[in-house]
Amino acid sequence: MVVFASVQRVTTIFYTSVNGKKLTHVKQQTQRKLTSLFGDVIVTRMKYSQRREPSVSPFDAKLNLSNDQYSDGLRHRVAKEAIRDAFDKVVEVIQETTGGHVPKRQCLKLTQDIAQDFGSYYKNKTTHKVEKTKDLRVLTFDGKGIAMRPDSLRDCTKKAAQKIKKSSQSGRKERSEKNGSSCCCLYG
Repeated sequence: MVVFASVQRVTTIFYTSVNGKKLTHVKQQTQRKLTSLFGDVIVTRMKYSQRREPSVSPFDAKLNLSNDQYSDGLRHRVAKEAIRDAFDKVVEVIQETTGGHVPKRQCLKLTQDIAQDFGSYYKNKTTHKVEKTKDLRVLTFDGKGIAMRPDSLRDCTKKAAQKIKKSSQSGRKERSEKNGSSCCCLYG
């Protein structure tokens, strides 16, 4: 399935290149393939260029399109599947569950592109200034649902647990079988 998206706009605005040169040549109706979760989409837009300068497409920037052909939604799905399984399986799952197709090598490249900011993100989040205090207080919290033994349940809870067990065929623990517990500690 191919869907056509088009923007018809005639303007007299001149764009500039990265080097600051005015781009005076306008190419109308240039097309670009975008592979999305729903299949291939052909994006028609205007491109501005000049000799010996890279072309600029403001519509691509306005839509926040990446330099390759894959949409953000498809990139997100590739990343989620790559966390779970091998790249061969990622290609298979993407092919079966979406309208897009991403070959194995492109899956690997997309995953590397997505993960490239991971290190710099955490590097910039660290604090470099040490706090000058002598009385440090540390709080820790933990919460857990604790599975209860059937013989230690109250009568009303025991009846509800038996009722849920009869109606539920799944192997998951239900709400009435667990009690909540919270713990808070203060050090300092």
